[in-house]
Amino acid sequence: MPRRIWHRPVWLVPATIVLVAGLGVLVWRFSPRCDPGFIEYRMLVKTDIPTALAVASDGAVWFTIEFSDAIAVFRNGKIERFPKGTQNLEPLGLGVDAAGAAWYTDTPKRAISRISPDGSIRSFSLSTPIVNLGRLAVAPDGAVWFADVTTASVTQLQHGVFMRHDVGSLGATPYGIAVDTGGTVWATLQGEDKLARISSDSEVTKLDVPTHSSGLGDIAVDQSGAVWFLELRANKIGRFGEGRFTEFMIPTPSAGPTALAAAPDGSVWFTELSAGRLGRLREGRVTEFRLPRADSRPFGVTVDKQTMSGTPTLAGGWGCCPRSQHRLHEPQASAHQPTMATVRHAFAVRKRPTPTMSSAAPIWTHPIQRLLSQVRMSCPICAATTPTTTRTDAKPRLNTSTVKSPRMSFPLAIAASRMAKAPGSGNNPPAMPKPSRMARLGLVCVIASMSCV
Repeated sequence: MPRRIWHRPVWLVPATIVLVAGLGVLVWRFSPRCDPGFIEYRMLVKTDIPTALAVASDGAVWFTIEFSDAIAVFRNGKIERFPKGTQNLEPLGLGVDAAGAAWYTDTPKRAISRISPDGSIRSFSLSTPIVNLGRLAVAPDGAVWFADVTTASVTQLQHGVFMRHDVGSLGATPYGIAVDTGGTVWATLQGEDKLARISSDSEVTKLDVPTHSSGLGDIAVDQSGAVWFLELRANKIGRFGEGRFTEFMIPTPSAGPTALAAAPDGSVWFTELSAGRLGRLREGRVTEFRLPRADSRPFGVTVDKQTMSGTPTLAGGWGCCPRSQHRLHEPQASAHQPTMATVRHAFAVRKRPTPTMSSAAPIWTHPIQRLLSQVRMSCPICAATTPTTTRTDAKPRLNTSTVKSPRMSFPLAIAASRMAKAPGSGNNPPAMPKPSRMARLGLVCVIASMSCV
């Protein structure tokens, strides 16, 4: 009896191939990319947490280190670490001048300090007994500007003299600082949901942002003069230009944007602390890059503006790519299309020139001082990474019996890492960190904070 021979349909094999290929394309098209251009550099000390970043004109990348008594620079393919004599406490402010020296906020020392390329440090003492400082920027004329939460001011340091510009009441909470090519200074006021603009003649103008309680953070000015800023709680990137505000939603929900940098080609790079990604906004479209490590907590970002595209470097884990290799494969856009949530014309709500001056005699040594627990933190991720507590123990300046403010009981990046993984669990002591790294995509540097085990 002859056997029946079963013939497979001719169309089945090619149909299967097409189906598998289609699924592969969909996964590749709509998933965040981990770009092969990322290169990581391990910190020299396991407990070091790189925090703020700035790139010098020669390509050297300076960065501050939380949980450490040092500041460091990446150059000639290696990290150099310089002891500075005091333990860092939220070293959020950092900028580089034309000579390649780095200026940074030194909260325990109650000073603004300058470290030259050879490692020598000079410090300028602040007059207040307690300081709480935000970001720092260096203007084209060499003046150093920084946010001073303690005095609710944006302060200029030039030729050894501090000039203070009041930007509101004690609850204004200035944080982000940026200076455009014309010398105009921009700042974010977290407590007032406003941007502050300080003109060259010291006139202060304040503008309301469209979203209330948006959690204003970092700020940057691009080459066209447009102002970009982060809205952490609103999960948006804001832009102010041509007399109006525009907001762009970040595709990943609750991404936790913490740092912002504008590139020469018009792109805006930002970190997503909770999502562990690097984001780019260009021509109204957001592209997200998945970092090499799933437990990354990117906290800081900067761009090398000596290149046309501006290559990002991340901090919090640290990695880079040589300048000659910055032309990378262009990933596809995220599946979620960014939307313009708000377009609103701006109007000035307050104008007043309020400069005050004080001398800034340089100091060379100073005992370590930590902020009192009552002082309100200026970092924008505090509200997102620490539980809100009600305090009745202090006698506040406000006419009320209770003051609600975010508190942080251990270093910033550790708290950010813990809370990004387990919101609301900040009452337990921090775990020991895994080694931190710095990452780089082309020439965009990113501090990618370590995770805690």
